[in-house]
Order: sequence, then C-alpha cells, then structure tokens
Amino acid sequence: MLECENGALYTGYTTDLDRRMREHRGGSRRAKFTAGFRPVRIAACWRLWGTRSDALKVEAYIKGMSRAEKETLVAGPEDLGKMLSAALTDGASLSPESAVMEI
Repeated sequence: MLECENGALYTGYTTDLDRRMREHRGGSRRAKFTAGFRPVRIAACWRLWGTRSDALKVEAYIKGMSRAEKETLVAGPEDLGKMLSAALTDGASLSPESAVMEI
C-alpha cells in the first residue's frame, strides 16, 4: 500500500516490489494512477504465501475498504490476516513484510 502525494492510499499487487516501485516512481504507463499522484512512501506491505488468485483477492478486499479501515491497516499491518479470513483460500497466510518504509 503506497501513500501518494495527494494523500491517497494506493493498493496493488506485485511479484517484484523493487521493479514495481521503479515503475511507480518513473511514471510508467503500467502505473497510471501513480503517474498523476506520485508515491511518497510505502505505507504498508505484506508478503502473501498463497496463489496469485489469493493475492488478487487480498488486493480487491483492501481496495473495497473505507479510508478509515485502510488507515487502521497502515497503523497495524499485522491485523490484515485477521481481517482477511473470508477472502483467502485454504492454506494461504500473510505476514507483515514491512510496517512503514520511506521511499
């Protein structure tokens, strides 16, 4: 989850965080939203141990949250696992990769 210069919390999925951050910072055509609203920091990041399908479900779940719910996740990224039990398939699990990291 990225915090953008306009205050928005952008949520996305990637298999290569470094590459994806270069795309967001560089205004890549693959990063349409952040081309207009540059990211200022990684607000929260999780590593998903599951399938791509699981990751996309998590992304959709977070995107459907209210701003207040997203801010709760940024403040306590370890709580995502509790919030997601209905969105994940059997065998998937989450761990906070990084709570807050400046970019």
